Amino acid sequence: MHIMFAGGGTGGHLFPGLAVAEAVARREPAARISFCGTGKEWERTQVAAAGYDYHSLPAAPLVASPLGVLRAIYSNGVGYRAARRIIESALPDVVVGLGGYSSLPLGLAAARLGVPLVLLEQNLIPGRANRWLARWAATVCVSFDESAEQFSVRPRIVATGNPVRAAIIDASAERANAASQFRDTSPLLVILGGSQGAHSINQHVVESLGRVAGYLADWQIIHQTGAKDADWVRAAYAAVGLNCDVRPFISDMADVYRRATLAVARAGATTLAELAVAGVPAILLPFPFAAANHQWHNAQAFGRAGSAIVVDDRPEPGRSATALVSGLMPLLRLPELRREMRLSMLKIAQPSAASAIVDEIHAVAANSRLARQSA
Repeated sequence: MHIMFAGGGTGGHLFPGLAVAEAVARREPAARISFCGTGKEWERTQVAAAGYDYHSLPAAPLVASPLGVLRAIYSNGVGYRAARRIIESALPDVVVGLGGYSSLPLGLAAARLGVPLVLLEQNLIPGRANRWLARWAATVCVSFDESAEQFSVRPRIVATGNPVRAAIIDASAERANAASQFRDTSPLLVILGGSQGAHSINQHVVESLGRVAGYLADWQIIHQTGAKDADWVRAAYAAVGLNCDVRPFISDMADVYRRATLAVARAGATTLAELAVAGVPAILLPFPFAAANHQWHNAQAFGRAGSAIVVDDRPEPGRSATALVSGLMPLLRLPELRREMRLSMLKIAQPSAASAIVDEIHAVAANSRLARQSA
């Protein structure tokens, strides 16, 4: 069987696809797996490291300006024609859309050429690409039960959860088998801004350091900053006497989740799924400019479950830093509060999501073969 994944661009879209690809390969080692994206170097590197074929397709988001509309029409039109050629040559059995604008050309080409389409929707509020492609999809796999209500068309919608890479699940299982006091005897604070880093989170954390440094003296800290902010963030930690492992990008998230006690993070759905599987309580600062404010909705779902504290990322100087300090202080001081939130995280984790999605892919492929045979 040949399964082709469409989209990526950011870790939030690409990593779920890689998690499903891993699950496919474990279940069916002879399966052929390939990815199609816009050719970003980071994306190509991640797919190549996983050992899968990669195809580049032009694509562009729809920006609300005359030039942006023209650019989107042109790029996606070129991408669609290229996607048709790839499908006619590679003959995939199923195309899996990962969301985001980069999934559009291949998803539409699959629909037009009669290749069954499965969509993965990571966020509570579905993205525009998936809402548009859903009319042709055989199945939409969602991470949150509430997402089903957001689609105007109703293909088969299954709440599978958001797939997490096997290394992270395995690392989380190892830690669950370790001593229950492990995190509190060697506590680790992890600050995550997503695969590209988050400048505003870096600012808020640095503004907070003077007020929380005394409570972090016995903690280890790992801070993923993105490439542009690493130097000045590292200097800020040194100025208050904190030893922090500042990294532009964390390549081995499994090891970090294995050791993490507490996280400060964005509220991208993939980050949340990984935190849940690892049982890491979090303070969440949703990206305020995300489409349809979807990160805020993601974060609120985890806040309602008692797994996270939600802090608004506000542009006013000092306001978010003050709120961040208010959220951090009790979590740094009270191990019992961290344990309660950890258990809440584990309750909403869905470590079998990738396997459930593979079940759906196989069912869609089997139904397609039966339809062709009876035609």
